[in-house]
Amino acid sequence: MDESISYLVERIKEEMFSPSADMLSFLPPSPYETAWVAMVAGPQSPHRPMFPQCLEWIIRHQREEGYWGELGNPMDSLTSTLACVVALNAWDTGHANIEKGLGFLRANMVKLLMEHRGGIPQWFSIVFPGMLELALAKGLPVLPDGGSMPAVNNVFNRRETILTMEKYSGNDRHPPLTSFLEALPISCRPNHEVILRLQMEDGSLFHSPSATACAFMITGDRNCLEYLQTMMKRCSNVVPSVFPVDEDLIKLCLVDHLRRLGCGEHFAEEIRGVMDHTYRYGIVWLLQLVVNHYQIYIYIYIQLLQ
Repeated sequence: MDESISYLVERIKEEMFSPSADMLSFLPPSPYETAWVAMVAGPQSPHRPMFPQCLEWIIRHQREEGYWGELGNPMDSLTSTLACVVALNAWDTGHANIEKGLGFLRANMVKLLMEHRGGIPQWFSIVFPGMLELALAKGLPVLPDGGSMPAVNNVFNRRETILTMEKYSGNDRHPPLTSFLEALPISCRPNHEVILRLQMEDGSLFHSPSATACAFMITGDRNCLEYLQTMMKRCSNVVPSVFPVDEDLIKLCLVDHLRRLGCGEHFAEEIRGVMDHTYRYGIVWLLQLVVNHYQIYIYIYIQLLQ
């Protein structure tokens, strides 16, 4: 038994703390982001997906119940499932997966919205209506039969309130609504010139794979495409919620996770090394984080990696 524990400890040390450890391999994949990257057509072959491996991932990672996303996170499961069925439908593949996903949506959408109607986050109020509209525009029967659905209408009304407030806020929101470019109504999307002006140095929009994929579909900008290609290569064909991510932060999350599991004593030296590095360089990193508000997305991973 002790030998088995020692073997596992050494293996974890090698995978997490060695100089050759690939921190990005610990990032959880996002079905929603994967679906948007899967929708990108090849520049030379518009009738074929640029990243077919994303479609394969979607087909392989549908939950038994029919949804995509995290167990126990209904908001994520609704938006991810909508995006995944739209992506599969776009390339006329995964028909059984589509039907299973549609079945989940029709059976659970209203119930989940009703259960969480008092705690719907702002991102969901933008993304859910946008994805629902996209699915309906593609002819996908995502809504249950039965006429009026106050729970769904409530989210649309909340989106309208947010969009109206945005017009009078001076675009000071962080993150800005354009970071959800793919989910914005067509009438609220910026033009090509503004989209390209929002690009970051790596070619992305706010380090968001989904927003960048949408930006490429709209503009055909090569820098957007190169960002997506780099991400797919660097993350071993897995699409995270945000890219790039500070690798020191990932390491801190892993250290925290090990300590929460009660395994810290087996990695005392490695944890001390990570903490020393953080104390030495963390102040500079935090100052940079404050300057770049959009990096706040990275904090999502603190929860995802727990």
